[in-house]
Amino acid sequence: MEKKKLPITDIFLTSILLPFYRIKALLRLTWPYILLNISQLMFVDVEFYQHNTLAVFTYWLVLMVVSVITAVNCHRIFLLSDEEVEQTKLFRWNSNDTNFLVRLIKLGLFACILSIPFAFIMFGVFSKGDYFTDSPFTYVLLVTVLYLPVSYFLARLSISLPDAAVGEDRSSGWSWGISTGQSFRLFILLCILPTITNLTLTGIQNVIGDYYVLNFVISLVWLIIAAIELCLLSKSYDWLISNQEKQLDNIDKVELTG
Repeated sequence: MEKKKLPITDIFLTSILLPFYRIKALLRLTWPYILLNISQLMFVDVEFYQHNTLAVFTYWLVLMVVSVITAVNCHRIFLLSDEEVEQTKLFRWNSNDTNFLVRLIKLGLFACILSIPFAFIMFGVFSKGDYFTDSPFTYVLLVTVLYLPVSYFLARLSISLPDAAVGEDRSSGWSWGISTGQSFRLFILLCILPTITNLTLTGIQNVIGDYYVLNFVISLVWLIIAAIELCLLSKSYDWLISNQEKQLDNIDKVELTG
């Protein structure tokens, strides 16, 4: 039986439109994260980071917790029924959030291990010139190209994140297995948009300069991209689950008729 392929165009178009269609639920369940990001941009500068270690540590700890809850909420908005989304509480910490955080940490550790050889390459390249000071765009471009192989593997393992968000407790091995044969399509769906966005915004900032209004607009753009990316991951997960169930049903039917 020929294995179906992830419908890249359908999932991408759905993920572009769905966040705007579910904007009311998104705002209700993500406003603390939005507020933290805007307040950081407006009130925190380099000098603050240098002289307020405890406050900075507290801020990032709160941001981490809020980020996990926000990501879980987004996945639930994109995957569950309206009734289940309505029952989702904003201020909470439950087993879904814990499982999501654990899987996120595992992905981070895996990314660090995979990044070791690329880090040596980066050190060798960047030690020959001050790329970040002379050309931030060149720096970002080189880092992006070097880390694309890491993103390729993470795209498959990240399927475990929406799985945790909706209350399932399947392993990273399951995520790897269910995405077999879909790795390149997952990479296209999950990695191309943030890569293009990052390069484009860095190029604009490199030309225009570091201005408050531009930074504010860039932050808003990234908030929108984050919502779309979470939707892309949710819909990819949803399609893989549905496709697996259909395959199992077909196998059962073949066995019964046989």
